[in-house]
Amino acid sequence: MRFSAISTLLKVHMIRGMAPQLTKIRQKNAQKSTDSFINLTPRLLLALGQQLLAGLVIVGVMVGNISLRDYPGIYSHFLLIFGLFLLVTNGQSFLNVVINADDQNEFYPLPFTPSEIFFSKLLSILTFAFPIALTIWLTMWWIPHQLWFGIIAGLLLTIILCTAMMAIGLGFLALGLKIPIIQRHRKGFMYTFYGAIAVAWFMSYLRFILLSVNAPLEQQPLIDMSELPVFKHFYYILSEPTQWQHSLIILVLFVLAIGILYWVIHYEAHHFRAEPSKAPRTVKSRQNQTPQNLQSILWKYHFRSLFNRSLAGQIILSEVLFVGVTFIGFIIGDDIQKPLAYLQWHHFGLLIILGVAIAYVLQINASFGRIALSIEKQDYPFMKTLPINRHQYLATKLKAVWVIESVVSSIISILVAISLGIPFYLIPLMLVGTIIGAGVMAFNGFKYDYKHLRLDWGNFQDLFTRSSQWLTLLKFFVGFFGVMILVGGVFFSYYLVDNLIILSCLWVLVVVLFVGLYYWLAVKPFWSKIK
Repeated sequence: MRFSAISTLLKVHMIRGMAPQLTKIRQKNAQKSTDSFINLTPRLLLALGQQLLAGLVIVGVMVGNISLRDYPGIYSHFLLIFGLFLLVTNGQSFLNVVINADDQNEFYPLPFTPSEIFFSKLLSILTFAFPIALTIWLTMWWIPHQLWFGIIAGLLLTIILCTAMMAIGLGFLALGLKIPIIQRHRKGFMYTFYGAIAVAWFMSYLRFILLSVNAPLEQQPLIDMSELPVFKHFYYILSEPTQWQHSLIILVLFVLAIGILYWVIHYEAHHFRAEPSKAPRTVKSRQNQTPQNLQSILWKYHFRSLFNRSLAGQIILSEVLFVGVTFIGFIIGDDIQKPLAYLQWHHFGLLIILGVAIAYVLQINASFGRIALSIEKQDYPFMKTLPINRHQYLATKLKAVWVIESVVSSIISILVAISLGIPFYLIPLMLVGTIIGAGVMAFNGFKYDYKHLRLDWGNFQDLFTRSSQWLTLLKFFVGFFGVMILVGGVFFSYYLVDNLIILSCLWVLVVVLFVGLYYWLAVKPFWSKIK
């Protein structure tokens, strides 16, 4: 491999990774009639700083009241969780930059080898993994009795840990892609592997949180967790540096990781090459076929446009990982009590509101509604020229979004209900609220996309960054914690009254009034303006 070629490709990938910010700056410059040089370094540092802050918050929640120096088992689990977190946070970037990239037309016609292209992309992804690695390194400072040793040895061990986790992930993918059936369904395999890692991370993270929080609350001494076979050696190198066998094991691990990475980059990079364009499908004659009405054609068109494999996978994973997998953590052990197993049929108001809340939280960050029209690109203005009723076209698109979000949200709601111990016969009541919430949020996202239509997007990330990142983050936290407070208030109200049936009827009436007001104040004015 030529390092000059890798350096050039790395710069290209870094610039493309900042494409949404570049687009916004160029639009502002166009309005000012200027074409000044755009320095991306401050914006890159800001993005890395945000990730570092998120990592420190996670560490504070996990080990804020635990002395890691005294618990080798807990620290080994901590390293596993952050190793998986490293794969989860960079897995989506890997899918976008490597798997879904159009390398067939962009890079392979140029004088670059597959290894150079693949390795440069890995480096661009690992740039954004720096904050997580820095967070791990900071925790290693406090394990030894000498701070200077923790700083130096911790830096080396952090590099080894991150290298090993990356080698394990890439090695598993490379071996899987050698199987013919997986090679034919490579994207499905990638998303399944990514989802499995995310599930493992959330379950491990939640178990760790339950351990670190429950012990102080129950006023019991914290019992150390079982030591993990490989990760425990990182702890003992820091705490007992004279025990050479731990250093030898970590050294062997590092050599194996380097060997796996060398094998993947030099000999298996072509397996990660983006799929070539498929041959055009043969158009079948419509003779002797049953004629279809316009409504049926619109339904098929909208479902086909929304179910772009890459985009649908990102949205569904974002929704599933945020809520569904978190609640699945409640069923990781029989010793954890199901908190809502006591619910009965007269809690129907609570269940409906819980279903609405789940649908809201699922779509607050990413949803099909927020990209429903922009995803069509040049097809959207073309559809305006056809003799199709505009109202019917947009209404069918919204209904398709509602159906998709209702299915996804219902599946997550069922998993949440099972994990929380809600009786099976009460789950349909929860699904009623889920479908209502999915409809409200589908229209909310659809209206946003209609008003902020963007047809010149270059990658999917552009569609989810049409507003300020800080403003998006603020809206997310306000909306999320607002819903959590609302649901908590509803739960608390059931402990204040004796007649739960009347209370449930009142909460159902609140939902009905909210939906009615939302229709008259938002939905009806919107459709009245559609010609």
